[in-house]
Amino acid sequence: MKKFLLAVALVILSSQVVFAGAKEQKVWAFAQMYVEKQLKNPKSADFPFGHSEQFVSELGPGMYKVNSYVDAANSLGGTARQNFVMIVREESGGFRVEKFNIY
Repeated sequence: MKKFLLAVALVILSSQVVFAGAKEQKVWAFAQMYVEKQLKNPKSADFPFGHSEQFVSELGPGMYKVNSYVDAANSLGGTARQNFVMIVREESGGFRVEKFNIY
C-alpha cells in the first residue's frame, strides 16, 4: 500500500512540474514570435535550441523575464546575433510585452 501511495504522489508531483513548465513554454513561444516581428528578415530567425526554462524566469505571479538571443540575416546579407531581454505579463487570453530591449 505504501508503494502505491508513493507512486500516486510521484505522478501528481510530476504532472504539476510539467504543468508549471508549460507556462514558460508558452511565454518562450510568444517571445520568439514577438522578436521575429521586429526583424528585417523574420524568416531567417534562428533561436537557440533548448528548454524554455533556460531562457524564461518567473518574476512573480503572471510576470516573466525572457533573456536570450536570435541569429538573423542583417541588411548587409550576413548573419548577426542579437541579444534580447523582454518582460512579459500574462493577461486573460494571452501575453503582453511590458518591456523589450534588443541589442
